[in-house]
Amino acid sequence: MQQQEYGALVMDMLQDIYCYICDMQTYDILYMNQALKTMLHLPKEETDCQKKCYELLQDRTTPCPFCSDEKICTGEKYFGEVEHKNFPGKLSVEKSLLSIADRPCRLVVAREQEKNTDTQNIMKMASSDLLLCCIQILMREQDTQKAIHEILAKIGMYYQGSHAYIFVCDEGGRILHNAFSWYADENIAMQEPLHIPVRIIEKWLHTIYHQNEPTHAFYLQEDILSEEFRRLWKRFGAKDILIVPLIREQSIMGFMGIDNPRVNRTVLHMLDSIAYFVWTDLEKRRLIRQLEYASYTDMLTGVRNRNKYLRMLQWYEKVPPKNVGIVFADVNGMKTINDTYGHSYGDFIIKHNAKILKTYVGDTLYRIGGDEFVAILEDIAEQDFFDKVARLRLYGTKDDEFRMALGATWQAEPQNMKELILDADAKMYLDKQQYYVSHSGVCRSCINDTAEK
Repeated sequence: MQQQEYGALVMDMLQDIYCYICDMQTYDILYMNQALKTMLHLPKEETDCQKKCYELLQDRTTPCPFCSDEKICTGEKYFGEVEHKNFPGKLSVEKSLLSIADRPCRLVVAREQEKNTDTQNIMKMASSDLLLCCIQILMREQDTQKAIHEILAKIGMYYQGSHAYIFVCDEGGRILHNAFSWYADENIAMQEPLHIPVRIIEKWLHTIYHQNEPTHAFYLQEDILSEEFRRLWKRFGAKDILIVPLIREQSIMGFMGIDNPRVNRTVLHMLDSIAYFVWTDLEKRRLIRQLEYASYTDMLTGVRNRNKYLRMLQWYEKVPPKNVGIVFADVNGMKTINDTYGHSYGDFIIKHNAKILKTYVGDTLYRIGGDEFVAILEDIAEQDFFDKVARLRLYGTKDDEFRMALGATWQAEPQNMKELILDADAKMYLDKQQYYVSHSGVCRSCINDTAEK
């Protein structure tokens, strides 16, 4: 028995799948399985129906105007749906290209349409439609995690892969981590973060570098995978890996991948295009985050800066907090420190004092001047607030390099935040005077610092 006969025998055993093969040039039907013959009320023993596909299946005298042969010729599988008078519902159809005796032929496999699912809908998409859909997601969704997860889900369904992901290199260029992941099996969707040393993929990175067009998607071959990488990927059950590198300024900064793709395996250009748009969008969002960070962050200490402080005061004018505690802090003897030990040591003192402040009062700390800081603690009970301040003052007695004068005030339902901050500033000034009086024997010249402010 020939191999083709075995295949025909198997197809004839399937009662719920309707299959035929036709010549794409003449439209002659070359083969039908028994299930299709039964649906069309043809004799089971009939081997040559001597009809064109459009005659037998659509009762037409000319080729169907909606024929999808052109899409099949591009190398993609085509997914669609059809109706037939002999079948009560719609049929889901999968069409692909075959070559029989050097003739292009169309293989059509149809089955009863199941309830629509996301996977079925995405599999029916043309690659250009899927690309457009992914671009629209990037434009619509502000949440990066949601946007990329949705795109990976669509890509994974399109290829019927088991796992779709994006690995991104750290700034040092030594470690790749799975920044985004999607799993076909929802039961394993919550994986621990995976970190891959770049050294274990150096061999295939080297292969990418030496391609004529290094941004193209390709299948990883066994001979370019290190043993350590193969062991690692077995955790995901990956036997076949489709990869497209992510490039920044001629350097590979990560990769997008699909594990175990089962369909549309030759459609690589679509993954190239989606990877390009995704990576461009991720880079844009990264740059925006950097600009926002630089706009609202003090570069020396890492706490919030004066610009952010003024923006928050504007916000409080519109939406005052329920209750609030204010800490105004200023480094004692800053001018003398700079004059005596230099500005490098002065910067160290500012950074050290900011770090201690943040430890005790939290993230809502602002550097509003050279050595001046304001902490705004919203919705905190009065006793809890002053306990924090007391612990901060106690720490100052144990650390000679923590030189903060502190002023603290608390108010329920504040009506004027600026006045409250001025009150904390005045209390800080009194604390600073007490410091200079008590340290006059040690640092007499520090007394002049307050007048110079």
